[in-house]
Amino acid sequence: MAKLKATRSVLYQNRLYGAGDELPTTDAALVNAWLDAKSAVWDEEKPVENTAKQTEATPGTASGVKQASQSTKTNGSKKASKK
Repeated sequence: MAKLKATRSVLYQNRLYGAGDELPTTDAALVNAWLDAKSAVWDEEKPVENTAKQTEATPGTASGVKQASQSTKTNGSKKASKK
């Protein structure tokens, strides 16, 4: 979705917006005035591509559970061998 971004300081309704801040778009006449004065520009956000690889969960293979059970066996055997 496009956002209206300030290109320089803009005072609007007792609030000071700095360069790069998102401006309100509720007043169409004021939006046009900001654009004409080059005090604001429309910023088109590019959608972020999801580059994470999706994998399916396999029941009973939760890594936290599996690691915990293995570490218990390992720790138990080490303690037994030390005695």
